[in-house]
Amino acid sequence: MAISITADIRQALQALERERKQLDRQIEALQRVLAIFDSSPAEQAPASKPTARKAARRGMSAASRRAASERMKAYWAKRRKTAGKGQAAAK
Repeated sequence: MAISITADIRQALQALERERKQLDRQIEALQRVLAIFDSSPAEQAPASKPTARKAARRGMSAASRRAASERMKAYWAKRRKTAGKGQAAAK
């Protein structure tokens, strides 16, 4: 059983050449895109003022605010209750 090293090397070389051609095409495409952006006047304009406005925040309804308030009051009441037990045990 003879091992053909040269055939394996040729196959590897062909695969690398195919990959190089593909990479060259991708590089050329990216360079064309970059050339378009480099020549566009929009990018050359000073960016001192932002043009996009922030989206307005949606407010909570009165019922949502009331429910959140009740949840937080219960949360803090429970925290104060458990914190008091911890301090009493430490003394």
